[in-house]
Amino acid sequence: SVVSELHDMIHSEVLLTALQVCQFIMGILLLNHYIACGWYGVGKSAMSDATDFRDSWVSRLQVNTGHDISVGYAYSTSLHWSLTQFTPASMEIVPCNTYERLYTIFVMLFSFVLFSSMLSSITTSMI
Repeated sequence: SVVSELHDMIHSEVLLTALQVCQFIMGILLLNHYIACGWYGVGKSAMSDATDFRDSWVSRLQVNTGHDISVGYAYSTSLHWSLTQFTPASMEIVPCNTYERLYTIFVMLFSFVLFSSMLSSITTSMI
C-alpha cells in the first residue's frame, strides 16, 4: 500500500511518527463518519417508530430550528456529535429515547478504548 511504501522511504523517526499520527486521524475521521451515520439513523428511525419512542434528537432539532433540517445540516450535526464522543467536549444534542441512549453508551465505551489505545500507541512510538 501507499502507506507502507512511504514507511520504507522515510528514515526519520519524527516523520514516521507524524505519518502514524496522520494515519490515526484519518482512521478516526472515517470511523466518526460511520458513527455519525449510525447516530442519524437511530434518531431518524425513532421518529418513524410506531411505539412511544417518537421523541428523538432529530425531531427536537427540527422543533428548535422551526423547520425541517437539510441532510447536510443533519450530517454535520451528527458528525459533530460523534467527534465529541471521542473527546471531553460537550454538545447540546443529547439522546432522547432508549435506542439513542444505548447507542450513545456503546459509542462512548468504544471511543474510550480506541482513544486510549491511540494515545498509548503514539506515546510508545515516541520513546
